[in-house]
Amino acid sequence: MVLPQLRNPNIIEVKSGCKASEITQTPACDLYQIIENIDNYYLSFPLKKKGGGFRIITPPNGKLKSIQYLIKSDIEKRIQLPSYLHGGISRRSILTNARAHLGKDMVVNIDIKDFFPSIKFEMVVSALKRIGYDDNTSWFIGKLVTFNEGLPQGSPTSTLLANLVFLPIDKRFVSFCERRSLAYTRYVDDITVSGNMNLKPFKGIFLQFVQEAGFKVSVQKMKFCGRDKQQIVTGLVVNDRIRPTREFVRRLKKDIRNAWPDALGMEMASSMLGLSVMEFYHNLWGRISFTKSIDCKLGRNIRALLTKVDWATTSPV
Repeated sequence: MVLPQLRNPNIIEVKSGCKASEITQTPACDLYQIIENIDNYYLSFPLKKKGGGFRIITPPNGKLKSIQYLIKSDIEKRIQLPSYLHGGISRRSILTNARAHLGKDMVVNIDIKDFFPSIKFEMVVSALKRIGYDDNTSWFIGKLVTFNEGLPQGSPTSTLLANLVFLPIDKRFVSFCERRSLAYTRYVDDITVSGNMNLKPFKGIFLQFVQEAGFKVSVQKMKFCGRDKQQIVTGLVVNDRIRPTREFVRRLKKDIRNAWPDALGMEMASSMLGLSVMEFYHNLWGRISFTKSIDCKLGRNIRALLTKVDWATTSPV
């Protein structure tokens, strides 16, 4: 089945149809076996959060990990994600996300609470059908990429699928923002709206867009910042020129340290960001180069952290 291409840049572009066994290069009987014993195909461990507490990381292992990379590759061949999405997409990053909000009178930060666990099997299946997969294929893929009733953090498919599921909400934001000459971007679970007007009266509308779709907003993290305050977008100051904050540097160092062999390792660290190993490699170097352009000594010190990454054990997928 071949569906017509959609020219609207705010809508993903559907390219072709396919079957679950063909996508995963795995017989259907083996896929059933994996689905029936899905608990055996995931690891689980806690990762300390910046604000205290722990986030549970659940990476796939063995055959399922390879299958999820094939699923991710097939989805990426079929779609073209809109320019306002920046998380887990090749050649887009925290930096490209922040650029859209440079020099605005007001910046709004909206954090989606428990993003990955909130995305259920039925939501994934519906998103897959929207991009042209048939019912059978959507069911198989949905079962192969969800775990414990949500998207597992640490899976190579989770960020991409989260982007697909959230697209209808993105479109509501984009439609609202375009009518008012506002900028809109999303970096995984971080939504940013900015413009040259007071955006505080729209707080209820922004919350409504997210909550009506079954998601929750971390209200305490929702911020409206004018020019009189430091406007921060994904760890970067955007008031007058883009420059890194301590949070940006901390996050960059954390991503590199996660790639160390005695931590998560390169493949797991890249999967957590929804990137392949090679995409993660370029992502890190891009952020390091940006930091070095602002603070040469700091950039060199961060670059030195890469020497502990064991490149020989990583796969260039």
